[in-house]
Amino acid sequence: MRRLLILSGCAVVLFTSLNPTASSQSDPDFVGVITGRVTTLTGEPMVGVKVIALMVKDLNGDPYRRQFGERPRYTDDRGVYRLYGLRPGIYVVFTRGDVTSSPISPYEGYAPTYHPSSPRETASEVRVTKSGEATGVDIRYRGERGHTVSGVASAGKDAPRSTGMSVALYDVSSGFLAGVQNLGPVEAQNAFTIKGVTDGEYEIVARVHGMENDESLVSLPRRVTVMGADVGGIELKLAPLAWVSGKVVVETSPDVCEGGGKSSLSKMFVRVRPETKVMPDARRFSNFQSGGSVSEQGEFKISGLEPSRYFISLGLPDENWYAKSIDTPATTAGSDSVKPVATYDVGRNGLALKSGDRVSGLVVIIANGAAGLRGSLKAENESLRAPAGMVVHLVPAEPAAADDVLRYAEVPMGRNGAFEFKNIAPGKYRLLTRSAPNEPSYGPPTAWDANERAKLRKEAEAMKVEIELKPCQRIKDQSVKQQ
Repeated sequence: MRRLLILSGCAVVLFTSLNPTASSQSDPDFVGVITGRVTTLTGEPMVGVKVIALMVKDLNGDPYRRQFGERPRYTDDRGVYRLYGLRPGIYVVFTRGDVTSSPISPYEGYAPTYHPSSPRETASEVRVTKSGEATGVDIRYRGERGHTVSGVASAGKDAPRSTGMSVALYDVSSGFLAGVQNLGPVEAQNAFTIKGVTDGEYEIVARVHGMENDESLVSLPRRVTVMGADVGGIELKLAPLAWVSGKVVVETSPDVCEGGGKSSLSKMFVRVRPETKVMPDARRFSNFQSGGSVSEQGEFKISGLEPSRYFISLGLPDENWYAKSIDTPATTAGSDSVKPVATYDVGRNGLALKSGDRVSGLVVIIANGAAGLRGSLKAENESLRAPAGMVVHLVPAEPAAADDVLRYAEVPMGRNGAFEFKNIAPGKYRLLTRSAPNEPSYGPPTAWDANERAKLRKEAEAMKVEIELKPCQRIKDQSVKQQ
């Protein structure tokens, strides 16, 4: 018969903060509350239990494809928890042993219990409105031991100096972090065990956090199925991360905007983003967007890149600049040899990187004469607000630019229907508005996918909102009718 460890009295240190998160302080939407008690099956209060609210739907009932766990809180000596600073939405609430192995939790290894007292499949949903407080969201702790997922992460004989290794397990359906173990110091073979795992489909990945980005390692994700038993014998092979470097060149142009050309290259930022969407909680361990600053001479280097296909985006400090082309006549230095790579258009095709790739010689050309466009959505009924989750796309109208990724742009529409584009290359465009519910900003731009580009062009042509942007032109009153 299993026995639960019940903590009570004042001897427990609760690892929580009395200060709301930054988002709850600055965004008036982050003011919802969920509160309740966690007890044993016999009704005794449980102290120091971690409780998490996971947003699974918006208030319209539309599912979130990638789910975020809000900041966890802990129960007090009465078993009471209070989750605050929540966005409006529909949540499931559950207990959890500490998945990061710190602080030490007496509930480590126990499977999550969802409100009211169930596994995930039969959990009751909790609705949180703006400024609303959902009370009585109690949890009767089931005290069921979860399964373990274990194996070895191989870093090789020449493991780098590092700040440690993490092995993380993600739920495939939601991307939510199901468990993680932090290890250190790193050795050639590193045993890991993740506890408290429920039945389901997962991906597991190991990362070594090097003292320098060039020393970091990562394994390819492995699919893991947990079904009624522990899973062992998993081997994760770590390999070096990739890096890219290059130079930014400012093209001499007759179309120099008034006051243009004075910004320093050192204020510019070059970013790379993978074409695949990254699971939300994976951002704790791997940036969904990496970048490097640019020197006064225009040189940059971006390190710590996992195997993927990347596209380049620019953080331009001057609204008169725009990205004209991104190419590479570079060579790739692998771990054992240097091999030539055919010159190709990185701006259009992206850059496919494997473990340990070293790509140098990228040439990013920027030009003066960028245009800008500001406008708003005009509804037939002026009292109506813009629909939530709208995105405005700028699509090149010239056939020759159909696959020029640098000519596409997209921005989220504000609640008042306003939108603004900056750093746009001169040319002919079509405007398109699209609904993009539950599409977080960390997802890759739509135009990076060739099939999606074709859809954008077809939809934009049907919408028939055409604009010609001349060098240095600033349009401030463009209107788009609600479809």
